[in-house]
Amino acid sequence: RNYPEILKLIEKGEFSNAIQKIEKVLKSKKFRKDPDILNHYAYCLRKINNIEKAEIYYIKALNIDPSHRGALEYLGELYVDTKRIDKAKKILIKLKNCRCEEYSELKSYIEK
Repeated sequence: RNYPEILKLIEKGEFSNAIQKIEKVLKSKKFRKDPDILNHYAYCLRKINNIEKAEIYYIKALNIDPSHRGALEYLGELYVDTKRIDKAKKILIKLKNCRCEEYSELKSYIEK
């Protein structure tokens, strides 16, 4: 629906506007179970410092798709930001076998 528009807002760093659009999309039952939308929603929430709600939505995305690389990486970053390095390292282990960009990015985020 409005997904390309939402992604553009996120790219521009317009997180509050993206959140408003995503919340409208999430009113549709079909999209409430979309891990990509839930992940982007959580990402925007984290960027405006709504950490607790962001964590809830990353976990919702991962409950639907436990191997969602984006949600895993960003939840790992949230754990680093909230000084829960052990949890971030557990997520890193989940990503290790994919040899993907998300693994490399979370690894360097943890090492910072």
